[in-house]
Formats: sequence, structure tokens, C-alpha cells
Amino acid sequence: MAVSKRLRYEILRRDNHACRYCGAAAPTVKLNVDHVIPTSLGGSDKPDNLVSSCAACNAGKTSSMPNATPVADVDQATFRQAAELQAAADRRANARRRSQPSTATVRAAFRVHLIAVWTWAWNKRAHTQPTDEQEMQAFEHLALLADGSDMTSNQLTEIAFRAGSAQSVKVMEFVNTQLSEEQFALGADAVNQWWDSWEDVDGTGPSADHTAAFCDSLHALVILLDAVKQRDMVLAAAARAGRQKDPEIGRHLAAPAQS
Repeated sequence: MAVSKRLRYEILRRDNHACRYCGAAAPTVKLNVDHVIPTSLGGSDKPDNLVSSCAACNAGKTSSMPNATPVADVDQATFRQAAELQAAADRRANARRRSQPSTATVRAAFRVHLIAVWTWAWNKRAHTQPTDEQEMQAFEHLALLADGSDMTSNQLTEIAFRAGSAQSVKVMEFVNTQLSEEQFALGADAVNQWWDSWEDVDGTGPSADHTAAFCDSLHALVILLDAVKQRDMVLAAAARAGRQKDPEIGRHLAAPAQS
């Protein structure tokens, strides 16, 4: 005989609306009223043979006797093997973490990169080294920009280069002259194109003064252009300027392609 709605309610209330097998409670899970001894095995519909059961436990129990022999316990060797595998995975993860630089290390390295760019640009333009005091002032400003702004690494590198080329420790004055990602990439490619074309002529590269002058003329040009649509034009002009050993790229923008 089917369990009545009244009896079902009483069983659920008796079991505190929780599965007697796993403890899961309503409304987290849907509860059924389950026969402890299945009716197919002679179980009755009496309250002492009924329990609250979640759908998962009820499906897993199926038509088995409550005193049926349980499945074999897990072999202890399996536990040991699982523990060993987990320990090995933990060791590999720890080794990877140790091999990766910390955020502080990466930040410090980038600061060093910025001051190196600033110092290099200063030296290439002035043929002198900045004083320790000047370098410290520039470093403090660059570190402040690197840690406190949301500018990209390319933009910060551009600022460091511009300030160094101007022999200025007032790095903040050059913040508004930074290039976009596309402009910076175009500028870097154009410098390489110009240098390679210059060197192809007789095997010698441009001087530091020529390089600094070309970078200045290139920057003045790139900030006015669409770095995506006019990329090929700028690279072609850089190649022509290099072949003619000319640090002024603007003179080669309208040159014929075969020059």
C-alpha cells in the first residue's frame, strides 16, 4: 500500500526534515520517504520502517537490505598512494612558486629598467653621465610613476627616454608626451628599420648623436599620425632615411618608393 500524505508528513516531521542517511536537510535537497526494508523484500509501510531520504541516497540504496554486507573497505595502500601523490604535487607547486619572482622583485626590476633607460638617453645626447644626485631624483620620480599610475610599461619607458634625452630630472613634465601602445611599437620598429638600413650601406651603424636626432624627429612625427593606418608609410620613410644616412625622417615621407 502506498504511503499516505499524512504519514509522509509525520515521517518528515519526525526526522526533522533531514535525510537519515547523509543528514542533508530541506530545502537544500528534495526529500522522499524511503522504506528501510524495501517493500520488494517484504518491508511494511509502518512508521518504524520509514525514513526521510534525499533522492541521491534513495537512488544509491535501491532494493538492498539494511543489514546487507557493505562493499569492501578502501585498501589502506590506496590511501597511502593518494597521500604520496598529493605530497608530490604539493612539492612541484612549491618549487614553481619559488622559481617565480615575487611581485616586489618584478617591481624593483622595472624601476631599474626605467632609470637605465633614462641614464642611457642622457648619456647618448650629452655624452656625459648624470650626477648621482640627478640620477637619484630621476629614480624617485620614475618609481613614483611606476608604482602610482596605471600607465603601461611602454608608456613609462617612453617617458624615461624623453626625460633622459632632455637631460631633465623633472620626469613628471614628460608624462603628457607619452605615446600610445601602437605609437610606441611603431616607433621601436622604425628605429630598428632605420638602423638596419643605415648599417646595410657600408657595415657601420649611426652614431649616438644621429640616433638621438632620429628618435626626436621620429617622435615628433609619430605623435601626429595614425600608428595603425600609416604604419607602412613610416617604416618605408625610416628605411629611406637610413639608406641615405639621414637622421631626419620627415624629409623622406614623400620620397618615391624606389629611392
